Amino acid sequence: MRVQVPVPETSITQGSPAGKQPSPRHSYSKADARRRRSKSARSATASGSELASPIIDPARVPQEPESGACISPDDQCAKGGASPQASPPSFSAEENDQQRQQPSVPFPQAKSSDVPADARASSPAANSAQLLSRPDEVRSRNPEAVISKTTLQVPRKYDVVTIILITVAVGTLFFVTVFLVASKHAARRLRLCHTEDCGSHAALLSRAFDTQLDPCDDFEAFVCSAWHASETRREQAMSVMDDLRFTWYDHFEDTLTRGTKKFQAGRKPLAVYHMCRNNFPTNASQVSLILDFLAHHGLSWPEPPEKPRPPLALLVTLSYKWESPYWITVRLLEPSASGNRRVQVTPGLYLPILRNNYYAITAAYYRYWQMFLELIYPDPDKRPAINTTVVNDIRALEEDVLDSLHTAAESPRKRPATFPFSEIGTHVPNTSAVEWAEAFQAGMSLQPNLTVDDEIVATDVAFLGAVSRLLSKYGPLKLNQHLTWLIMQNCPPATDYAFLLGYYGSEEKAAAHASSHCAHKVETLYKVLLLALGLFTRLTDLDRKVIEAGFNSLISAASGSIRNSRWMDDRSKAHAVRKLDSVRNDMWPPVAILDEGALEKIYAAFPEKEPSFADYWIKTLEVIGGMDRTPEYCKALSLPSNNFPDYAGYDYVTNSVRTAIGAVAAPAYYSNGTKGMLYGGLLFLMATQMVKAIDDEGIRWLPDGTGADATILSGRTLQAFRDRSECPHGGNSRTVFPEVPALEVAHAALTASHHADQTEPLALSNQLPEEKVFFMTLCYMSCSKPARRPGFLADCNKAVRNSDAFSRAFGCRKGSRMNPEKKCSFFA
Repeated sequence: MRVQVPVPETSITQGSPAGKQPSPRHSYSKADARRRRSKSARSATASGSELASPIIDPARVPQEPESGACISPDDQCAKGGASPQASPPSFSAEENDQQRQQPSVPFPQAKSSDVPADARASSPAANSAQLLSRPDEVRSRNPEAVISKTTLQVPRKYDVVTIILITVAVGTLFFVTVFLVASKHAARRLRLCHTEDCGSHAALLSRAFDTQLDPCDDFEAFVCSAWHASETRREQAMSVMDDLRFTWYDHFEDTLTRGTKKFQAGRKPLAVYHMCRNNFPTNASQVSLILDFLAHHGLSWPEPPEKPRPPLALLVTLSYKWESPYWITVRLLEPSASGNRRVQVTPGLYLPILRNNYYAITAAYYRYWQMFLELIYPDPDKRPAINTTVVNDIRALEEDVLDSLHTAAESPRKRPATFPFSEIGTHVPNTSAVEWAEAFQAGMSLQPNLTVDDEIVATDVAFLGAVSRLLSKYGPLKLNQHLTWLIMQNCPPATDYAFLLGYYGSEEKAAAHASSHCAHKVETLYKVLLLALGLFTRLTDLDRKVIEAGFNSLISAASGSIRNSRWMDDRSKAHAVRKLDSVRNDMWPPVAILDEGALEKIYAAFPEKEPSFADYWIKTLEVIGGMDRTPEYCKALSLPSNNFPDYAGYDYVTNSVRTAIGAVAAPAYYSNGTKGMLYGGLLFLMATQMVKAIDDEGIRWLPDGTGADATILSGRTLQAFRDRSECPHGGNSRTVFPEVPALEVAHAALTASHHADQTEPLALSNQLPEEKVFFMTLCYMSCSKPARRPGFLADCNKAVRNSDAFSRAFGCRKGSRMNPEKKCSFFA
């Protein structure tokens, strides 16, 4: 990312060596900077009934900002504002584990202009986003009339009056002149970003929002009204994070095409994608392939199987071998220090998708079931009759399962644990260690076989308990029917385009969703390869360095805040800092996997030329189920997927922040944006996960992934921690985590980055200075439809209403909803 910071034009040198940044030479004084940072007067009335400021004219938001305002390492950015795609050099994720020092984020410098006040007044930017501004009140200074006594002559009375009037007039004129000159000088020193990315983000934040909303009353509603007004993918996208996922889909073919030039193995997923997009709609139905596949594995639909498979083993198989994590997601981790194998169990990645799908079709559930019967058995004479009782039973079971697992998965109170299979009964009541070990071995086919001495790594023991209760509640036969029905809803759409037509209801809607459907299916089969292709086609080496440096700046800011805290004793500070300094950024695939030979070997057995999309799908699933998985491949598999909504998370056991590569896109990340955009976007998203290292659960885990006997805090500090983490002023939430400490960390890191680089903040327009951009961006990232908020999204209002920096930036009066009399804080 090329984050824009001001550099005088005289510091730009043509042909400067790549990667070297010209040193900014500031011609303004610190006093000028202090004048620019003077506090805005609060213009809202005491009742709070007035809006924050005049109404914006959205049409005047600059749509095509001036380009050529950034400097890239090779000086190519100035030619068009876009970052060049340099050949990515080798990149090591292991660099994350090196000792972190106060980072100097490698932000390339961008030109900003000194905009004259008269020029800005007539520019489109000057008239945009006026609702965001609270104009400063100018307090006039009346000069004192100084009358000097003279010994030469005593003036007459009218002379004294005249002298006083002249002195007052001259003094007033002098100070007015000084004030106007100073104001004009300060106006000229306003630093603006003129890149295309800055213009796009300014338009995103200030276009089409509801002018009747007051940011000091409900900041989330104010910011998110612009997102709700957008018509982009309103049927598909439940949140801004969904927008990021569909942005990934939009560039999917380009990622495959360009990535194949780097890794030849990319030709295989590219062939599958082309078959899906170009031939799938006209391919003859091949549903029989699915029925044969199910029969081969002892399953059938709609009839119950002759011999039900053990449900837990089937759930493990679906996740580990068939890349269909319905209830649970199962991954093989690196062995423990004692050499025992570790199996990680997390909530199923498909859970939110399955639940959304269920509630989308629940009103027509019977007809939905009938549609599948008609498409799978087109001959009425061979079509099984619909059993209404079975349909109703499966429907009730599906709702109970999905709601129960969803509630457990979305619980804010996680209880992660690592324990051998032999101790599962201690953590999950009414479970058998032998049965669970055998079920996981049957579903994973590991060599040598799993034993009760091998370990389960659970991200939440309570979620395992929910799974166990459902397994006991319904029994093997009902659960086989339920799981087979989930398979039928997922797999047949790969065998017959008519399923998409039936689901979406029209040719037009099916065609609109076809590209994302194909991208999702292909990435399911080729996840690790797509991570490699996406890394080298979507991000430059500079982007990766900026993200790593930005992440390290968050760690430094958090550690610094701990050291400066007054409520922690020295021992607790040392433990907390050590825990934070050990947090890893799990975002990139292992270096060993980013190799042409390694990828070619992994995907050697995957089909390359098949007659239909269905053939590709079924044969690839068979290969995945029997492939030999290297530790590097398993590590890459554990990274967040780009085709599921779960784009960010924190793992208590591995002490790592996990962010999908797909999150490195607008509005979370811009290659040619400002620091306010970066720290309010991607880095705030990371900060909300990083601070979990020291939340109520995080303080129970040591940096090496072992559970602490008590906590990493001393008794006295622990009580102070409880007092600070419990926030009675945080709105609906009763804890400051993660939003309040994350905001404190991100804002401190943003401020520190300017000190480290000796740079001034860049505004997107006169009405969008850096502080406002920072807060509006982090809030925009949290926008979602009501009742559809992903669990990892921040509560925007909770974050900002406890921030003095926010109330200053938006001029919110004391006592307003977003500036309450009492606030919560964590570090201070």
